Amino acid sequence: MAAFNQCINLTSVTIPATVTSLGDGAFNRCDKLTTVTFAANSQLISIGYMAFNYCFKLASINLPSSVQYIGRYAFQDCTSLTS
Repeated sequence: MAAFNQCINLTSVTIPATVTSLGDGAFNRCDKLTTVTFAANSQLISIGYMAFNYCFKLASINLPSSVQYIGRYAFQDCTSLTS
């Protein structure tokens, strides 16, 4: 899992089309993250355990249709997440 404060100032991220998996805790505790964008023709298949845990400011995320697996607690405590 990501180390505490590893992404303390990260506010947005674009996931390249060639990424097939977001690992466990990939953006865990990125509490300023507001925007996650997936590149066109995304090949993302899986989102790991606690990948976006504690991303308090993440309000929405549009997952690619290629996603087949979302790990437990992937969006736990994303208290602003509405869609």
